[in-house]
Amino acid sequence: MKPCILIGHCKKEPGAYHKSVGSEYDYNLEVAFGLRSEIDVITIDNFDKGYTNTIKQDVAPKTNKYDLVLELHFNSFNSSVNGCEALYWHKSVVGKKIANKFCKLMNEEFGSHIRGAKAISKPTQRGYATFACQRPTVVLLEPFFCTGEETDKFDEPHEKERYRNVIRKLLDWVEDEKLF
Repeated sequence: MKPCILIGHCKKEPGAYHKSVGSEYDYNLEVAFGLRSEIDVITIDNFDKGYTNTIKQDVAPKTNKYDLVLELHFNSFNSSVNGCEALYWHKSVVGKKIANKFCKLMNEEFGSHIRGAKAISKPTQRGYATFACQRPTVVLLEPFFCTGEETDKFDEPHEKERYRNVIRKLLDWVEDEKLF
């Protein structure tokens, strides 16, 4: 199996922000930086071509040689929601298994509420192009929402290492289950 990490967002459009953890882009870049000796990390330069065209023209050619893309994100602030979730392409049985396992591992490691695996199937759903336009199995990881107490679980360096360990355990599980 050949996996990679794709950092969601880019420096110019960094995604959600919370004062404890910073932007999605910066946070996930730091998480991935700690894994760079174990797994390839891909970043997006910009979305100047628009989201779908950037995925088709810039991202897909970079991820084509991989079996699995773990796209790192976190959810923006929502005062009534917390927990982890993972998105997958609706036709991907393997993607669904990986998404569910990620949520289970987050619950075991951080006590996160499991919001579960969410299927992406419609062009109107956010993130559709990342699933529809790439050849590998793509699983988009959302470990937490930017809410005060929940975000605080993830802001210290040792917490980022715990999150890296969840990613490592997930990849080990995928390998052990021979999903690819």
